[in-house]
Amino acid sequence: MLKFIADLFGFISFLFRLIFKFFKFVLMLTGVISMSRCGGSGYQQDGDKVLFDGKEVGKNVKILNDVFAKDDSAAYYKRYSISGADLSTFIAVDKHYAKDKNTVYYCDEYREGVNYYLTKRSNIFVVAHAQPASFVSLGNGYTGYAKDSARGYYKGDGFAVQDPATLEIIDGYFLKDKYQVYHGKVPVKGSDPGSFQILNESYARDTNQVYFYNYPNEGGVIVLPAESRSFSLLEYPYSQDASFVFYVNAKMPGVESASFSILGNNYSKDKSSVFFENKKIKGADAGSFTVLPGYENTTQVLYFARDNSHVFWEDKIVAGADPATFKAIDFGYGTDKNHVYYQTAVVKGADPQSFKTYPHGVGNADSEDKNNRFSEGKKAEE
Repeated sequence: MLKFIADLFGFISFLFRLIFKFFKFVLMLTGVISMSRCGGSGYQQDGDKVLFDGKEVGKNVKILNDVFAKDDSAAYYKRYSISGADLSTFIAVDKHYAKDKNTVYYCDEYREGVNYYLTKRSNIFVVAHAQPASFVSLGNGYTGYAKDSARGYYKGDGFAVQDPATLEIIDGYFLKDKYQVYHGKVPVKGSDPGSFQILNESYARDTNQVYFYNYPNEGGVIVLPAESRSFSLLEYPYSQDASFVFYVNAKMPGVESASFSILGNNYSKDKSSVFFENKKIKGADAGSFTVLPGYENTTQVLYFARDNSHVFWEDKIVAGADPATFKAIDFGYGTDKNHVYYQTAVVKGADPQSFKTYPHGVGNADSEDKNNRFSEGKKAEE
């Protein structure tokens, strides 16, 4: 049933995108939006004319970059005028910042509400405390990061750094100066900027520490209790050092690192124990434990496994199931010679010989046998 719902939402999402593309095409044909606007061409020179997104905006406009311009009466971010700018000294810094002799400006666009696809709104403001003379962009011009001689800035918001002169972007949301590393606008405690390296989209390390990180507004940086020198990445969400194994950002208790292996589908083991995610499975035999064939390549989240004595669903024993004849099917169902199971429970009245699941669910059912239809382990209502 869950797979059917996921497929349904996927189809609805595809249909919505298709309708939007058609709607935008109609708007282009009717002139509500231009062909070039969809390409985001920005300011361009065409002979003695100046265009923005393919439409003429004037002949005396001076292009500063593809989003900033000025003329004798105003400075502009895209089609929006910037009030109060000193025109004689106004220059573009990057794709979001501009400045004059007195002021630094941060500019962006956003969409909202029922007019999301038709209307853009501007966000233009003076960057508080910024020093125009020393203000420079960091990165490729799109990052939102900048600095002056006193502090760093992200999307126009200032933040303290120890040494602004050496502040630079490492990658993504990581920056460094000669004293420490920063994530977003926050110092990474104990970090060593000289040896800091990003390992992948979730982990980083330096000489002193190992870090698990997320977006700045989704948890930031967590220091793992790992030895940096021996730390290595395994198949996500696993990693290890010489002594411990880690699941996402936490140490797995009771795991021997030297004999640890990943079995797949959130199962793993060492020489004496078996684990589901970071939980030890009670009663599991590490020597004979296997993830059942047929579930190894599924897109579902939860799976069956077995050893010589038991069948398992996650970290739980499927009571009464016969491991020798048990087969995983799909949608949380499995069968042995005697019963049909949904996760850890017997499906009452189901015939294992004729039982089958539906590829995408049918009506209010996800499976059937020769006598009945079922949904999530219970007989479906007619």
